[in-house]
Order: sequence, then structure tokens, then C-alpha cells
Amino acid sequence: MCKKQICFCLALVLGVAFNGYAGVIGNWEDTSGDGWQGWTTDNNSIGPLPKTLTTNITYSQATIGHTLGSSTLEVSGVTSNIQCLAIALNAAQRADFMANNKFSIDYTVAAGTTGGWNEIYNIALNAPGYGWHDQFTTAPAKHFDFWSGSAQRTETVTFDYTAAKASITPNPSYIQIILSLNSGTGTSSHEFYFDNARLESSPVLTIKKCTVTAGKTQAWDDTDYSNMTDAFTASGTISVFPSDPNTISHIDVNIVSADGNSVFFEPIDFNYAHDVKSNKFTHKYKIDKNNPAGGAITSMVIDFKKKTFAISATNLDLTGLYCPLELSISLGDFVLSDDVNEAIVNGPKTTIPTRLMRMYKDTLVVNKAKAKHSASSDTLSVTGDIAVIDTDVNLCSKDVNFVWGGQMFSVPPSSFKASKTGHLFKCSKVVADANGNTGLVTAQVDTDKATFTLSVTGADAIDTTSGSIPFGISFADFNETVPVNSVTGRSW
Repeated sequence: MCKKQICFCLALVLGVAFNGYAGVIGNWEDTSGDGWQGWTTDNNSIGPLPKTLTTNITYSQATIGHTLGSSTLEVSGVTSNIQCLAIALNAAQRADFMANNKFSIDYTVAAGTTGGWNEIYNIALNAPGYGWHDQFTTAPAKHFDFWSGSAQRTETVTFDYTAAKASITPNPSYIQIILSLNSGTGTSSHEFYFDNARLESSPVLTIKKCTVTAGKTQAWDDTDYSNMTDAFTASGTISVFPSDPNTISHIDVNIVSADGNSVFFEPIDFNYAHDVKSNKFTHKYKIDKNNPAGGAITSMVIDFKKKTFAISATNLDLTGLYCPLELSISLGDFVLSDDVNEAIVNGPKTTIPTRLMRMYKDTLVVNKAKAKHSASSDTLSVTGDIAVIDTDVNLCSKDVNFVWGGQMFSVPPSSFKASKTGHLFKCSKVVADANGNTGLVTAQVDTDKATFTLSVTGADAIDTTSGSIPFGISFADFNETVPVNSVTGRSW
């Protein structure tokens, strides 16, 4: 072990921030100490940097617990009194601090040979306009107990300073981050091991465009890959990458529905040095139509310079996918994700295909609705999507009710006729009771294609009020109602 006395509290030097990656501000790969300094003052009266160390605390280079590179910073001699590690950022580091929103440091306790404990009691931030504030309202920030035979353990301690940045004076003249350390009295091992101190942004993935396509057939509990014909594309931006992209060994792509169920997952092998050319990772895959093996990502591009991504996947089974859906891209352990709703998925004028809910969840969507008064009679027309869990339900033998506002148009049994194939049901100009008033109902419900149409003529007092008007359909176990915007004529 190469020993080097470096003072008591830690004041960091910023490492090179690579093209928007997290800025490493403590790596300890040599004996310079990376500019960290020690402090002996109480953490409520810390003075301006630098400050001379007059304590038994020692700082050394070690290898235990390394998470970036091969070396760590060992801090020993901490007594039962809380001690401090302080970071004083220079101008370049302060700019990096203001460009990010999190401070993180990896903290290790070695395998135990005797009993005891040590801890990062708290982390404080001091800056003009913001002042001095502890960042953990419940201390300690991280506590490790150790005993004879206990394992070596490493955890990352992080605080998010997003809210604090709003109060910090623009172009601040100083920023200090102070770690308070504490160790149990009477223990024979007081070593703390630190590595990969960094300023970083929360991993943020922003989906700009997303399309979800439902195939003509549905692969629900079906092992026939030829029925897997759904597709997914997404593109957008990534705000920050891991501090060392060479540590990424794989990329995982996961599509999660609004109910938390994962409908697609695929890992992709990744080696930064080998797979990234001109700051761009490109993955291509061609599905063998004669021997398909299920859905796959056929194209994926991550531009590490432009901070953009694009994904295309085909031959999928996306049954059960509905909005808001989540896309997550994991770069090793670095997880990025974004949720998107109907405004993004398939654009603002088209919903995610309702057929994906067929046999999965009873769902009703209105794509176009129009109610109209006239001198002779009122009319109503509604078209949309309908997904039914029980696709074998026979509407020919059921009461089918259509609700618009305060009126329910009840179509009696035997009014619908079934097509010779599939699950398509039609009725034409059926006299339907509407709370004492009648109307002629013409309707079509296709539980295979997950669509419906409704036309009512000769009605009386159709609701044409502005705002939100409830529309519903009920038969057998299906009973769904959605609010329809009277201006757009849609329920979404």
C-alpha cells in the first residue's frame, strides 16, 4: 500500500467530464490525493479553504472497495467525535456543479476482523445565497456495523441538490460539500474507503417520438411466432451517461405497461471500445422470416456525442401495453427511463392500439362522437375502439346498452346478428328505448378487430351540452364508460 499524508478533510479536484458524462471529482489513482484536503474544525464553523491539518487523521491510497479504476482513498484515525471531509470546488468545478444536480460517492467498509462501526453521519452543502444546510434530515447518511467475519460492503451515498441550486447565487464564488464522519469508541478498525466521488445529473431519458403498431393477429398465450406482429419504435435524447462508459458490459431495453407489467425485454451485449465508432453505437439485427424466434430489436442507435437514441423492434407480442407506457434503457447499472402518454405515442391524433387490450383488459375508447339537434329529430354518431376480455361473448343473445349523457339506448336480445366467421356483430335500425324515448340504433361491434360504430336517429333530447359527456357500452360482463370531450369528440 502506498501511503501519503494528505490532510484531514477532503477538498476535491474535478476530473475530466467526458461529453456530458458525470464529472469524476475523486478517483485516487495516484498519490496526489486528487486535491482533497483535511479539516479539523467543527462542521458548524468550517472556515474558508484551504486549512492546515493538525490531527491524527491520516489519508492513504488503498485498493479496498475500488469502483472506478484500481485505487481508493483510505481515511483512518477517525475517533468517536464527528470529523469532516470537505470539498472546495474551483471555478471549473463550480460550473460543473451548477450543470448537474447530484453528488455521489462510493463508500466501503472492509471485511471485519473485530467489532465496531463507522458512518457518514451527514453531508452538508455550503454556497452563497443558500448558506449551510445538512442534506440528510435523518442521520446517519450511511452506517456500517462490522464484526469478526463480516463481509466487505460498498454502497453509494448520494444527495440531490436540485432544490438548493435555485437559491445559490449565479456564478457562485465558492461551493463546499462537507462529509461528517463518525466511528464507534473502542473499535480497533476505523478505516473508511472512498472512490468515484462525482457530480452528475439524474439519468434522464426523454422520448420525443414513439409509435406502437398492432399486427392483424394477436399472440396472446401463443407460441406461434408468426402471430407476433406488433411493433415499437422510440427516439429521443439522453441527458447524461455513466462516468466511465468502458464499464458498460450490456444494454437492457424494457417496455413496461401502465399497470407495471413488462411486455418486452431484451439485453444487448456491449463493449464501448469495440462497438462505439465516432461516438456512436449502432446495433442491427435481421429477423429470419423462415425461422423467427420472437420479437427483437432490429435497430438501435445511441449517439454519445449528440446524446440521442433511436430504437426499432418488430415481431413483438405487446399484448397488455397501454399508456402511460415506460421505456427504460439500462447502460449496465445506469438506468434511464421515461413515461409517455397518448399525446406522444402515435402522435396527438392517434391512440395506442386498443386491440392490444383484447383478451387482457376491458377497454373503451371514443375516437369520434357527434350529437346534433334538428327540427325533426336528434342524431348521435360514435365510433371508436373496444377491447373485450371475453372475446367469445355472443351479442346476439345479450342486452346491449349504449349510454350517452343521461340517456341509455337499450338494444334487446336477438337484435344483433353475427357474421359467419369471427366475432363481428351488427344491428340495423333497431328501436331502442331511451328512458321512455325511442331511437333507431344502428351499430356494429367487432371484438376481433376491437372496433365499434354507433348511429342513433329519431332520438329526442340528445345531450349536446359542452364539456365532458359520459359515453358507455355494456353487455354481459363488459361495462365501460369514458368521458367524451364535446369539442374534440374524443375520450382521450
